[in-house]
Amino acid sequence: MDYQEAIEEVKKNFMRVYLMFTGIGSFYFSVLFYLIDMPIVSVFCAIWCAVVVVAFLLLSKLTFQFDQVFNLGITIMAVIVFGGIIILEKHFFSIYLWLFIFPLVAFIGNGFRNAVYWSVAVVVMAVVGPLIAQYLNVGSQVILTAQHKAWVDYSTMFQCFFLLLLCLYAYGKMNHITVKGIHLLHEMDKKESIKMTLEERKFTEVYDQIEEYIKKKKPYQQANYNINMLANDLNSNATYMAKGIKQGSGLSFNHYINKCRVEAIIEKIKIGEHEQYTLKHLYTQEGFTNQTTFNRVFKDVTGETPSKFIESL
Repeated sequence: MDYQEAIEEVKKNFMRVYLMFTGIGSFYFSVLFYLIDMPIVSVFCAIWCAVVVVAFLLLSKLTFQFDQVFNLGITIMAVIVFGGIIILEKHFFSIYLWLFIFPLVAFIGNGFRNAVYWSVAVVVMAVVGPLIAQYLNVGSQVILTAQHKAWVDYSTMFQCFFLLLLCLYAYGKMNHITVKGIHLLHEMDKKESIKMTLEERKFTEVYDQIEEYIKKKKPYQQANYNINMLANDLNSNATYMAKGIKQGSGLSFNHYINKCRVEAIIEKIKIGEHEQYTLKHLYTQEGFTNQTTFNRVFKDVTGETPSKFIESL
């Protein structure tokens, strides 16, 4: 399991505990409001409890995506809390504590951007809820004792405090996993870099060995010279030879050998041998078998045809 999968698992476990505790709390408040003669609020809490139970069951099913369950659950709960603000804000100021929980839960579940959206949403709920309550004159006819108010307020504060601790714990756990995961990736990259550096050094040495042999023995003068013959000459294998040439020159074996042949011919042209011998004599002496191939390779290496190169001297 990589660190991203571990973070997703923390999110799922966080939501399971959050939903379980919220479900228990919703049932508790449903009973509490029924006992203090607030049946409408009791129904709201019962609906909340049912939503939480459904979300918890969906989260346990592999066929449902976590984000879908999370967004559905938090949206429905926000609607219920908004209804609670409209009904209860005249009696229980603690109802507003729930608004602080939504951005935190959104941050744990879906990241910073989602938390910003919910922060805006709770501000709107906090402003619009009391205005609707005032316009509808909801809850003014309900008379509650100080004991009932304290009971609800303390219960709300306890539940919100627990959820706050849960959010902080989940965030700390995710942060720890992220830091550990990044550290492991850094260590893996470091080891890979060291490995690559050692390989590069090894094949650079192979290339130096090839260069020394090619310049000294000039085996490319054999028209049929191939990489297996080079490997045999240096008591090595074709794979090492190919990697060494690629590391040192960036070329394949055939391109490298042809480049060596062209460079040898250029040296002869520069000292005037093309005036003593035909061009065909020069290129066949260095391993080319026909003029078409020689002309093509020469132009690939120098950017000019042999005749134009000679004219430019």
